[in-house]
Amino acid sequence: MTDTDAHILTTGGVIRDSVITADGRVSLEQMGGNAVYSAVGARLWSDRVALAGNVAANYPDALLDQLRAAGIGCDGIDRAPEEVSETEWFLNNADGSRVDLLYAPSQVFQAFGFAEPLDAEDRARFLSRLKTRTPEGLGFGALRQLYPVSVDQALRAAPGPRIVHLAPENLSAQADLIAAFRARGAILSLDPGSSGAQSPHEIETLAGQVDIFLPSQKELAAMRPGLSPAAALKDLGRTSSAVLAVKIGAEGALLLDRDTDRIVHVPALEVDAPDPVGAGDAFCGGFAAGYLAGRDVRHAAACGTVSASFAVGGFGALHALTATPDEIALRHRAIVFNTLPEFSR
Repeated sequence: MTDTDAHILTTGGVIRDSVITADGRVSLEQMGGNAVYSAVGARLWSDRVALAGNVAANYPDALLDQLRAAGIGCDGIDRAPEEVSETEWFLNNADGSRVDLLYAPSQVFQAFGFAEPLDAEDRARFLSRLKTRTPEGLGFGALRQLYPVSVDQALRAAPGPRIVHLAPENLSAQADLIAAFRARGAILSLDPGSSGAQSPHEIETLAGQVDIFLPSQKELAAMRPGLSPAAALKDLGRTSSAVLAVKIGAEGALLLDRDTDRIVHVPALEVDAPDPVGAGDAFCGGFAAGYLAGRDVRHAAACGTVSASFAVGGFGALHALTATPDEIALRHRAIVFNTLPEFSR
């Protein structure tokens, strides 16, 4: 596939993550980023996927080569002139929550001399170290603010995609991408992100300009404070004509069925999940692919749920692509026949 053939385009972050699991396992500087996880989630269902994002000057070529080898178009990945020395850290908790937006080189961890797996005391010590240290260089979060995805590079990635998923990014950049690809007739999917830099009103304005809106529970709560996720989704449906679903973490997703005005719960698949980082982004990519294939929103959500289930099964974004077609089909059938039986007939 060349990028010009891509039917699905994802835009956003291409970074490196370091992860500590709830049981103390550690993975350093793996490939991550919301655009990557979204592209991988879509790639499980389509061989016509490309992404657009910006990487640091010192981002390893080997990781990008792995992305290309996986059949994901990378012509929309540009290198910024700055180097990034501060890897983003994700510390996952046993209850499914996590601590993130912490930056430090992997050498900071190695200098502690910890033995794996980390016990609770060492984990707490390292978290304290991350929270109190002064950054000594540029982190991926700062790089993405300096270099959001541009319309030009997104068009280079995929000039005529049928669907574009906009992973969390600078809202101004997302607005430009929405305008450009709406003019080209693409289906638009939006995950707004929850960095706190955007107001709920700004997010809702963008949500009114896309075809699919996929916030997290946290983002939806900011838009509809005081309401349960189900009530908030129904209320949002009164002002938005988009396909609406909210990601509720380890519980799966809720979607608004406009035909019946019901909220449908699509639970997450029960799988071993050592690294839940990127699950929501993989869900969005799978959802986009399923929707594009002509399935209704419930089947699209089933595709997203399957993508998320493979994303959490190992370290790094590319782990999900080790899934075989038979494994993918088996998990999809499990959701459709067990969770959504009325749509299996």
